[in-house]
Amino acid sequence: MSKRHEPEKSSPIRKEGIKKQKNKDLELYFEIKVSKRPGVGTLGRTVALKANYIRIVQVIISVDYKFFKSEGHDFNCKKKFNTDFTLFASQLLDRLIYHYNFLVEPPVKTPVALTIFSKIGTDGTFSDVCPVFDGNSSIYSFRPLPIGNKEIGEKISVRLGKIKTFHVTIRKIEELELRPVFDYISGKTPLNSQIANCRAILNTIFNYKPRSTFATLKKGIFPEVNNQKPILLSGGIQLKLGLFQALHLGWDHMYLNVDVCAATFYPSMWLIDVIGRYLEKNHRDDLRRGINIQEKRKIEKYFHGVQIRVIHRGEQKRKYKIERFSQMATDEQTFLKNGKHITILEYFSQTYGKRLEYKALPCIVVKKNVLLPLEIMKFDISNEGQSFKKELSDKVKAEIVKTTAMKPQERFRFIENGIQNYFKYQEDENLQQLGVRVENQLVTVNGRVLDTPTVTFHPKSQAREEAPRSARWTLNNKIFVKGRQLVNWGILVVCGQQDAPQQNVQRFIREIKDVLREKGIMVAENQNPYLQYNDPIHKNLEEAFSQTIERCHVNKNGPPQLIICIIAKKSNELYGRIKMLSDHKFGIPSQVIIADKLRRANNRPCWQNIALKINAKLGGHNCFLKQDQLRYLLEMPTMIMGADISHPGPGTNQKSVAALCASMEPSGTTYYGRCSINQILRNETIESLEDMAFELLKIFWEKNKLLPLRILFYRDGVSDSQFRAVLNKEVIALKKAFSRICGNNSKIPTLTYIIAQKRHHTRFFPTNLREGDRNGNCQPGTVVDTMIVLKGEFDFYLQSHSGIHGTTRPTHYYVLFDENDQKPDAFQTLTYHLCFLYARCSSAISIVPPIAYAHLIAQRARLYPMNEDDHNFGNENHSETNSLSTVSLPTLHEQLSKAMYFV
Repeated sequence: MSKRHEPEKSSPIRKEGIKKQKNKDLELYFEIKVSKRPGVGTLGRTVALKANYIRIVQVIISVDYKFFKSEGHDFNCKKKFNTDFTLFASQLLDRLIYHYNFLVEPPVKTPVALTIFSKIGTDGTFSDVCPVFDGNSSIYSFRPLPIGNKEIGEKISVRLGKIKTFHVTIRKIEELELRPVFDYISGKTPLNSQIANCRAILNTIFNYKPRSTFATLKKGIFPEVNNQKPILLSGGIQLKLGLFQALHLGWDHMYLNVDVCAATFYPSMWLIDVIGRYLEKNHRDDLRRGINIQEKRKIEKYFHGVQIRVIHRGEQKRKYKIERFSQMATDEQTFLKNGKHITILEYFSQTYGKRLEYKALPCIVVKKNVLLPLEIMKFDISNEGQSFKKELSDKVKAEIVKTTAMKPQERFRFIENGIQNYFKYQEDENLQQLGVRVENQLVTVNGRVLDTPTVTFHPKSQAREEAPRSARWTLNNKIFVKGRQLVNWGILVVCGQQDAPQQNVQRFIREIKDVLREKGIMVAENQNPYLQYNDPIHKNLEEAFSQTIERCHVNKNGPPQLIICIIAKKSNELYGRIKMLSDHKFGIPSQVIIADKLRRANNRPCWQNIALKINAKLGGHNCFLKQDQLRYLLEMPTMIMGADISHPGPGTNQKSVAALCASMEPSGTTYYGRCSINQILRNETIESLEDMAFELLKIFWEKNKLLPLRILFYRDGVSDSQFRAVLNKEVIALKKAFSRICGNNSKIPTLTYIIAQKRHHTRFFPTNLREGDRNGNCQPGTVVDTMIVLKGEFDFYLQSHSGIHGTTRPTHYYVLFDENDQKPDAFQTLTYHLCFLYARCSSAISIVPPIAYAHLIAQRARLYPMNEDDHNFGNENHSETNSLSTVSLPTLHEQLSKAMYFV
């Protein structure tokens, strides 16, 4: 170890930013101090941007004159005046929020609870007070409710319909001050639970009226638009566009963030038509011949639990839930009526005068084994509609992305229309009682466009350097900075000749060899890879994989290097099998290619992209940035870490997969990764962070013969409400890993902990279209770190990539903990420059590469079959039988522990 890494006689935990609460034991608790904003950035070209935020700007004192009079204030009730922020805080926010419990017996679901609350309000129970209900069990008001005993509460009986009576108890819980919220956005106080609670309550108040007026799903409202053609997706699903609104605390002001949202619903259609769409029939008449057993199983799984209405009884349209489908067709189904067997066809003809046409189809079975023909059913879309809650297919997800991709001007017009026609803040009596006015115009913020870095390639390239316009560059006339030699490689065709004809595969071999050599990967011209066909239906994939590895190993001086697998079509199950074998069983990098890519001759753009991945998997470097543009990584030994957690989809008990990767070189291009399973369901904290970080630090030491002196830890997948919990646990876990690796022989690395958020609703576009790209989006490198960010905390928005479709979404970076004294300009520039070093493509990406790599590792691990000897991978339910909830992840093969196998 060099002298500059001599151990220091200092505490293994830096004192700055950490207040010890019990003792020096790292196992116990610390209170991590959130970093304060060190200033704002100044680098870059200034640009005016429109943001999808509206400001809360005015107090109207006269609205609540009676209340202020009762509190001892003497105002002219006719006087309405604009005020600055100070008056807003001093006179309005000394008021309280009154919080009440709203208990209904017997318990009911949210829609019924809302109906009960509305009926109590219309009955005059609340007098002239306008409380709001959160839909669960809380009522909020800015004035005390006129209820009886404050300890016992008010007991009210409410009758809905002719028979049903509910008993409601309203009891006061607490009084909350609003002033701490404004102290927080003024930078005077840090975030605490009281401020977070008040923010959530204010958000409920601002959203109460629109959510009470329109159909809702999760956080969105979905107003019905007359004469609008429905958006139908594959599988008989309807896509609806709606509006999202949330309170946002900004720089000295409160804002409302308004955006477009989308959700899937069952359409207002006949059930038989939706079944036809799901089974991909050309016309509903194709169902007259009936369906086979496989199709019946598909629709039984797909439509189980869906609510439908019968329409053959005129006005009496009863609702049912689908339990299953009958074994026999409608024309074969009989039941006893008045002691005689009668067919369903006869019953509907005699009772309702209806002749059933689709008699070869099964019936629906609902509760009590009631049988109902398919053709008399429509989806129940009463009230707020019936949302589609099942997991969406990849095809449907792609359709949603394509459909919802609005250009910035179109998106912002949609938002402004929603503000004027649906939110209507000036007509909201709850906001009037609060005493605020909301602007109807979206705000304009100042952004800065950072300079584009220079990407460098091999000195022998015709184009050795490029400052890519729109953060994209081509690979034409460019050679990778460091290409590897490829000798021991093979191609395994995991499909039949009909999907991948031999002439297509041979042409692919010639073309991929040419491209690899052009890019600087040393491939022998007169030596082809070993080629083997294997049909997974009839042959053992593991055996074929093993044979391919053995026969491609022509140079015994080196290990097998690469297996290219060609598959018929995209299949998560087959992909997971292949990656399990390559990553864990044999320890050899693999590259999967869909056979359809081979149909086109001279598919150079695709092969160039494949070459990027192959070179990175072999340990090569595709491109660098000019040396002075990553000065931060060269000043002292620095490691950049990225972490992510992949949670399972809805309706499953699988556990979450956590992944961590870390840089190994000052170039910022080589990363190694690890993953683990969280044992607590849906835990937002990485439970094995200490062990994974220790292992990667150990590899850094083995590779560089020194340890990093500072570490930047970028963390994805954390919501605002989880900041404190995740920060406290993960900073301590990282510090423990640092202490383990350093011991008493070297200096403990300093840490900067950054949250990176992509799941937010903030959007920008330049007010001057000439300042944007061809789609009207912001230019790559656009930074916003004023106005809509917090004054006292270190956060900023960065759009580092160029969007192809729709409105580009920036990434919100939030520096929560900082021992490295980061300066805004330097840190924002470093973060932007890192986005140009992603090994899988020739463009800057939307988030720093270590997070993108961690995401790849976690998603890949989720696809592993938990038992590689299990060959029932065609079973759609294999993810349930071989669930992550019952097994642990297999160990990564030692040969890949120091490789970018995941790109």
